[in-house]
Order: sequence, then structure tokens, then C-alpha cells
Amino acid sequence: MSKILTITTLDTEHARSRTLLSVAEKLGYYARICRLDNPNITAQIIESDGIVYGISERNYPLYGEILNRLAATWQKDLLQASFNAFNKCLSYDALAAAFVPMPKSVTLDNTDDVPFLPGVLKIPCSNQGVGIVLVSSSAEYKKAMSELSAKSSEFLYQEYIEESKGSDKRLLIVSGECVAAMRRVSTSDDFRANLSLGGKAEKYTPTRQEIAIAIAATNASNLPYAGVDIIDSNRGPLVLEVNPSPGITISEITGVDVAALIIESTVRHDD
Repeated sequence: MSKILTITTLDTEHARSRTLLSVAEKLGYYARICRLDNPNITAQIIESDGIVYGISERNYPLYGEILNRLAATWQKDLLQASFNAFNKCLSYDALAAAFVPMPKSVTLDNTDDVPFLPGVLKIPCSNQGVGIVLVSSSAEYKKAMSELSAKSSEFLYQEYIEESKGSDKRLLIVSGECVAAMRRVSTSDDFRANLSLGGKAEKYTPTRQEIAIAIAATNASNLPYAGVDIIDSNRGPLVLEVNPSPGITISEITGVDVAALIIESTVRHDD
């Protein structure tokens, strides 16, 4: 009997989900895309042999509701890890506890004064560079806090690493190994290098140190796979973010079938 591979999403036509579905079927799994707002989603998750959770700012609250309904199982453990990693404040706590090198960071609420300048203010639950603002003065900080407070009452604030110069590296870690990496560079004055914001990418060969801290970050997050974003600094590479639902565009850049690797890392083969 074929193993059941479930891909959870709100958008059944999303390109990432459709690619994962196609690859899973080619690998011989009974693959299906399940909507998070389906009344049977909890049962569908529990009966799955493998799950690829697709967490975004839009569907993050729905995953929280599902977590509350799931009994203690490996499926819940995986969702809890993914849920925590997507939240930048919770992720920072996990990485700091594991002594993963990061920019100086603090968690704030909307009544706190700016702790240092320059800095980057981030809402905890967002992706693709949304809800991230570079501030260089107290006035800019107050303005950014006022604008972002409509989305969140909690924030992560990090030092701005000027020497990274609008570039970062995305390392894809799967089952404890770095299977693909790319370097992203902003093509404008934007300090963010996200491809969704117009950045460009090229295949990249990471250093041993970058691989080691990316693996440490993934392990600290209790994830079978993750996209780990790393920036250069004068004190060495620093982990900027751990993405529990990395995009698979990196396949086009590197030629690595990351969808297949991600799928295999989540499927249980206990028999």
C-alpha cells in the first residue's frame, strides 16, 4: 500500500504545492493537497505517513488552531516545530539557546523605546520580506512601530549588519545535510535580498562554517528540513532566519531536486 503524503495549504493551485504533488506521485506516494480550512484536516493529518506543511503569514493562525486539536503525535511535533520556526521571536529564542550565531537581537512590544541604532524591526510572522523595516533614527523607529503595530503587538529587533550590503545566502538543509545553496543579491537600494522583492540569485558553494551553523540552526528548530538564511558580517557568518517552508525555486538555480529531498525527509518508514 502506498504511503500517504499530505501537502497542507490554503491555495490548492499554488505552484509550490503543485510541484510537490507531482514529484510525490512520481516517487510512488499517494499524494494529496489538503486545504487547512477543510473540516477533516485534522484527521487527514493524523492518517498521513508524511506531511509537508506550507506555512505563511496568511495561514499561520489556522495552523495554530490545528495544533490545538492534534493529539500528541509525530505529526503534531512536526507542526509545532514548523509553527515555532515561522515565528521570528520564538525562533530567535530557540537559536539563542543553542548558541547559533545571529545578529544582536531583542524582542519588543509596541511600547518599548528603540534599544540601539541602526536596526531592523520585524513582525514575527511574515515571509518574503514583508513586515521588515530598516530604521536609522528614533523617529524612523517610532514611525515603523506605528505602522507595523496594526499587524502585531510583538516584534523582533535586530542590529543592521551594514557589511552584508543587501545580500544573503540561502542554504537548504535536509536530514542533517546541506543539499543546495544559493546567493541572493538585491538589485536595488533595498537592503532585503528576497527574490519576491526583485533580488537575483546564483548557485553558491557554502563554506564549512556556513554549513555547520545552518545545520545547527535547523537542529535547534527541530526540523527535518529548512531554508537557512545567512549573512556576512565582520565577525563571521550569522543566521538571519530559519524558514520551515522554503520555496523550491532554489531547484532552478542549483539543479537539485529539492522537492524530492524535502518529501523523503518527512515520510515515515517505520515498517
